[in-house]
Amino acid sequence: MLSKLELGKKLRTLRELKGFTQENISDHISMSQKTYSLLENGRADIKMGDLEKISDFMGISIPDILSFNEKQVIHNIQNSHYVGQNFFNTEEMPDWKSEIEQRLATIEEKLQLIAE
Repeated sequence: MLSKLELGKKLRTLRELKGFTQENISDHISMSQKTYSLLENGRADIKMGDLEKISDFMGISIPDILSFNEKQVIHNIQNSHYVGQNFFNTEEMPDWKSEIEQRLATIEEKLQLIAE
């Protein structure tokens, strides 16, 4: 079973990778941004209904949220670079390659900070 802090870290990382703000998600699930922040910081319990709404909003199944692995994300990103809320193959969009590589480096830095 995940601790509140572990689940919160997963939610924060996924939110950031998807390009959402806490306000985007808290508005969608009818929760204050402050309360949502408490969830991400492991300081509040999440209700199953709220987790379902978050899952729906992010387009990620609950099992995928719970089993989310930061190292696997880095591998996936390296094979299908992430920009905004869409994945692009760098071979198909060579003009974006530099920007994508910069965003990948930023995401990897965030994942390292979270892992610490």
